[in-house]
Amino acid sequence: MIHHIEQEYEHNITQQVYITSELWTMLLTAKNTIIQNIRKTALDETVTTADQLREKILSNLLDGQSATTVALAYLKNEVAEVLG
Repeated sequence: MIHHIEQEYEHNITQQVYITSELWTMLLTAKNTIIQNIRKTALDETVTTADQLREKILSNLLDGQSATTVALAYLKNEVAEVLG
């Protein structure tokens, strides 16, 4: 999972030309937070299967405001400002 997240980030790295540095930092933070959540969950000794890993990660996302949601809201706000 982490490898695919990193690949997608690298694939989209050229997009930073079109957005503010603040938004790019927000997206980088969201990516790193997601990876940290995956690693932390994978280290949980109660998680022994891929299904349990998936369920635990999704459960963690529901417990609070996800990094992806925060970054997406920031992105939508920036696009709205640009498009006026």
